[in-house]
Parts: sequence; structure tokens; C-alpha cells
Amino acid sequence: MLGKIYLAILCYCCITVALSAETKILFLAGRKPYDRNLEAKQLIESVKGWGNVTVYDNRELAAMSHDLANADVVIFGSLGNFVEPVSFMPYAEQWKQWLESGKTVIILAAGEPSATNQFFKALGISGECFSEQCVMIGRHDLKSQVKFGNHELLHLPYDVASGLHQNKFYNWAHLITNDKWTPLVFCPENKSLAAMRSYGKGMLLVFEYAEFKFKSRLLAEIIQNTMIWNANKNAGFVWKSWDIDMKEHQSSIFFENLQDRTLRLQGCMSIKTDSGKQYAVSFDREVAPRGKFNETLHFDWTPGCSAQSTLVMMNPVKWKASRNVKKTPPISCELPFRRIFKHQAACFPIHIETKIPEKLTGQLTFNAQVEPDVPVKIGELKNGMLHIDWSQCPPGDYKLKMALVYNNGRIFWELPAEKITLDSHLPYNRIDENGRVVRGSKRIFPLGFYHVSWDMPLEDRTEWIRFSAENSYNLIHASWSPREDITSVVEFARQSNILLLLEGADEKRLAQWRNEKTILGWSLIDEPDHVSASPVELKEKYECWRGAAPDHLVYTVLLYPDSSRKYRGIADMVGHDYYPIIQNIKHNVSHFYGSQIKHLAGLTKGSAPIAVIQCFGYQTGFDIPTPSEVRNMVYQAILANTSGILFYTCNDSKFNLRKYPALLDLMKKIPMEIKPLEKFILNGDFSILDTGNSQIIAGRWVLDGEKCEILCNKSSASAEGKINGKAILMNPLEIQINYER
Repeated sequence: MLGKIYLAILCYCCITVALSAETKILFLAGRKPYDRNLEAKQLIESVKGWGNVTVYDNRELAAMSHDLANADVVIFGSLGNFVEPVSFMPYAEQWKQWLESGKTVIILAAGEPSATNQFFKALGISGECFSEQCVMIGRHDLKSQVKFGNHELLHLPYDVASGLHQNKFYNWAHLITNDKWTPLVFCPENKSLAAMRSYGKGMLLVFEYAEFKFKSRLLAEIIQNTMIWNANKNAGFVWKSWDIDMKEHQSSIFFENLQDRTLRLQGCMSIKTDSGKQYAVSFDREVAPRGKFNETLHFDWTPGCSAQSTLVMMNPVKWKASRNVKKTPPISCELPFRRIFKHQAACFPIHIETKIPEKLTGQLTFNAQVEPDVPVKIGELKNGMLHIDWSQCPPGDYKLKMALVYNNGRIFWELPAEKITLDSHLPYNRIDENGRVVRGSKRIFPLGFYHVSWDMPLEDRTEWIRFSAENSYNLIHASWSPREDITSVVEFARQSNILLLLEGADEKRLAQWRNEKTILGWSLIDEPDHVSASPVELKEKYECWRGAAPDHLVYTVLLYPDSSRKYRGIADMVGHDYYPIIQNIKHNVSHFYGSQIKHLAGLTKGSAPIAVIQCFGYQTGFDIPTPSEVRNMVYQAILANTSGILFYTCNDSKFNLRKYPALLDLMKKIPMEIKPLEKFILNGDFSILDTGNSQIIAGRWVLDGEKCEILCNKSSASAEGKINGKAILMNPLEIQINYER
């Protein structure tokens, strides 16, 4: 029986997926210092209305195992059994029976085996799924390189694949699984970053390490997708698609019967628009063995309105899923211009966005006129954006007229003349023609640390600011969460004479601090080349940020050395993070210099190259470099003619420099060691010296009759070479500094 019913009373108000009155979720969280408490806290907020979350740590495993009977889903947080790991074996039978009954376990960090191995051992599936070092070790945000399968779990009812594509995968390892596991997400080696496995009627979903602390809604959607997929599987069918065609005004669903017997599907699909119109179609269909079934709902839709599409399944399993959808209205011709960006300083451009009605495409051209006549560069209209470059104009007042004109010269739309004032303001922080950072009238050599503090209190940032001041550093790159008041950190940095590069801001938030001289600049994006971010969009964002805070610089860091050419013009200071000290591989820092040279070669004149140097290590992925290796990379960076150095990291919650005395001692000495070199680096004439051995690099600075020469053996073995015909023999990783008047 198939009936089409148009209802006036059908109403589903919540945007949710539900299989019962309330989904009960147990969350195994870590313990300090690896508690990752944001994962659980934000998930609690994201499931309000349909789910309830109870949080445990591994000391409470007995209580958690006892509470399994009433739970639907268990989530292992990122480092849930990392600190003093415990065994699941005493509770093995409880977990087996619970999982086999149709429940779900989701593990967020299977790459940390302290949780995974202990749990799989209790389930009796040890050796089926384990971590292996990945070719992309240590690199994250692999949006351009992570691939997704077409499994329904990734797409229905939520398109979580799109969400995961925007998420961080910390890819120091991938998963090796047997044929009982279904891979869902793949690394560049085509190995699994996420996989699922049935266990009785239940299922396991594991991620190598996907970060969800700021993506709790995505995690909630994954929970819902997983529960619905598993319920359908146990009922003998699969939900293949849910399409909403806004052009044809129809919504359609498609199912497949997985069984060798007839399956009865009962449910209802509905659309409710914000204008009050409601449409629905019910279905009650017997689907043949291994057969297919689809249903379509037609509706009327006013352009510009939003609607909620809901699917309710009544048999053979009960669940409900809802989506919000919206149809974009036709483009209005009334106001075709929108100014995106304007700044008073002559060194910044103006972007104009205009939308030409589709029916007039090809009939209209854009016309801009400046009075008085000055050398303004007006580019072509591309993708609705027009670039007007005022950089060659002298300071003064101008008028800008803009119009859309028919091909015959008749004006379609004209914007009244707008006053543009260009002043001679010179930003307090800027990059000079040699790529050096200038504050006021003085060149500086930025030298400092990354402090990655999303999960840490403000006090930890101030503590490392104190450390930096006490040891003659001048810069901290710190995180700034939207939920934080950064005032105390800025004030303490000001008192300590430490500059700040802040990450996590937006145009509105950074504008509040536009006059704060303690802030050197703002971090635009981390490794845009790793996530294939659009250079055009980033350049527009860069110009907006410079307009919002013209006295501050914009910073970014690139993963690949040859990306600097592609991402020209998106930042004033451009870092390159090459981390060579990797676990299970012989230590070798000799490629650091070449990577920095390649990075510098792609930068535009007026950009400051910043070397980001590894001074960290983790339990998996990266080894901690020796003090000699870190010191050697410092001088490789200097000889690459870099304009500043940032060390990653003093603290990022996984690595704390204070726990490694030998390395900490070196980091205390580095600023004073290179202090005598700064005048040469900043103001001297630099030349590279030939040593006859690629492992020995050398350079000379000349300043006011003084000379400074640095020789650096990049190799962990002794090396021989020549300087000006004189033989040299250098010990492994040796540095030689010579001054001459």
C-alpha cells in the first residue's frame, strides 16, 4: 500500500536523529595533564535535546562497566586510557555482552594504543586493528590528501564526510586492519584513518586520531549516523540516499533490502517550510528479497525560504532524522554593489563585489572612474570581485564612481561617487624591502616559541612569557580562543617586554586591539598548503585583517617549502615548519637548510621568512631532538638568511619543555648566544661561502668594516671542506663563529 497524504498538522520541530526517548552516552575521558576535557564538555552541549552524556576516567572503569546496561553508546576520548592505563579484562564479559546486543563504541584516538589494545584484548580481537607509522608522519590538517569512501555511515542522515574533511587528522600513524574491518577514511598511502567493524549486533568505529574538541556537533552527527546505520543493518536493510532537489522541488529516499526474505518498510517523509506550508508522504511497502525501494515527495517552495525535511522510520526499526534546507533567492538588481574592504592607508587595495543578474550576463560591463585622474589600477571583474589597487597614488582625497553599463553605453546601475581618503600613514610594524621586521624605525629579529594553549589556562601562557623575558627571547606565538578574555596575557606581555603573535582571532576581535603595540601581529591560518586553502580567499582575508589593524603584521606558516610561491601575498611574516627528528628513523637535520632556502626563494620581496624549528617530541611520531641538533638547526636557519626564528614548542599539552632539563638548558642559552650576531643579520651585507662540501654551509656578513663568518656542519658525521683555499675539518654538528675587524 502506498499513500500520498498532504497534512496541515504534521510538525517536527527538532533537528535531530533519535532512536529512543534519550540516547545515553558514556564518555571515557583522560586524566590530567591529558584530560582533553573540551571533547566531553562540548559534546554534552551538542546532544542536548536527544542525548545524555556521563563522563568517567579510567580510575572509574568499574563504575562505567556497571553502567553499561543502560547505555547506548560509549566513546573513548582522545587520551582516555593514557595516564596510568588500566586493564579492561576484569570487565570483559560485561563489555562483550553489551556490545553484542547491538550497542556502539567509538574510539577517537586508536593511534594511542593504551586504550585500543587494552580494550580489544578484552573483546578477544587483539591484533585485528593496530597503528603503524604513516608516510605523512606528524603532519595534520590533511584536507587535500585524506580520501573518503562512499559508505552510507559517512553520508546519512548527516554528511559527516564533509565535516571530517574540514577536521584535523593527526597523521603520525594509520590503522592496519584485517578483512573484518571496513575502512572509511584513507591516508595518502591508502591506509585507513578510520574504520568500522561489526561485533555481534553491535559495532566498533575507530579513528586513528581525529580531533573533535571544537567539532562537537560533528561528533554528535557521527554518533547519530552510526546508531541509525547499525539499527538498519540489524533490521536487514541499508539506507542508500536522501536527496533534496531544490530545482525540481522534490525529496527522495532510497533503500535496499539486504535479506533473502521480504522486508516491510513503513514510515513517513515530510517537508515543512518557514512560510507554514507542510507536505508529507507515507509509505508502507513490502520490498522483495535483495530488492530496492524508493519514495519521492513533491512540494512547492518559495525562493528564499527555509524548510525542514524529516524522515520517520516506523518499521522494522524506529528512528527519526531531520535536515534544514534552504533555497537561495534570485539575485536582486536593486543594489548590485557591495564594498568588501576599504582602508585609509594607500598601501591597501579596495575590493568591490558585484552580482550581475544571470539574464544580463554578457550584456553588462563594469565601469570605474577616479577623480582626479591618478594611476589607479582597476582590474577585471572575476568571480564577482573587482580589485582596485591604490598603492601608486599619492596621499589625498579622491572620488570613486562605479557603474554597470550596457554594451551600447547605457547605464544599468550607477553608484553615487564615494570619497576615498589616502593618507601617508606608515604602519608601526612593517616588513622592509630586505624582508626584515621593523618596529617603529628599528629592525628586530623575532625569536620565540609557539605556545599551543587551546586546552590550557591563561596562566600557562603568562608563565612562558615570564620564561621568555628572563631568557632574552622577544616573542610568543600564543592561542586565543573565542571564549577567552586575553587582556591579562597582553598586559603581562607588555610589562615583560615580550611581543605577541596571536592565533584564533577574526577581523572583529583583532580590531579591538588595533592600537596595542605589544601585539606584533596575528596568525592568519596554520599550514594553508596542507589543507589546500584558497590563496585568493586568504589574500582577501589578509587585506581585511591589515585594514582592521594596520599597525599589526599578519603571520602564517607553510608546511611545504615550495608552497611559498603559491601563497604569495597572504601574510607579511611567512614561517616554514620542517620537523626532521622522527621516531624509528635515524636522526638527520641536514635537510633543514635546503628546505628553508627553497621556502625563501618563493617569497615576494617585502615578506619576512621565519624558520620554525623543532624542539619537541611525542610518545609516538616525533623524537625529541638533542640539544646539539636544535642548536645546529638554529645556525642553519641563520645561514639561510631567515628574518626570525620560532621554536615549536615550549608547551602544547603533549610536550612541555620544562620536563627535559638538557634541552631546556640549551633554550635558555640560545638568545644570548646569537645576540652578538643580530647586528650583522639585520644590517650587514650577507654572502654565501663555498666550502666544497654540501654538508658544510658557511656565510659571511660585513658591517661597517667588521666581518662575521659562520660555518655549520649539518651532518652527524665529521666533514672536511675548504674556505678561501684553507682546509677545514669539522666535528659532527659543529658550529664555528669567527669575527674579524
